[in-house]
Amino acid sequence: MLGCTFTFESALLDNNIEVRHITENKYVNM
Repeated sequence: MLGCTFTFESALLDNNIEVRHITENKYVNM
């Protein structure tokens, strides 16, 4: 289970899946 979006985003990036708001150096409100 993932408890943080940063953990989830890291997993995506580790698998070469683009996360657009990171690519564009932006933050997403939650």
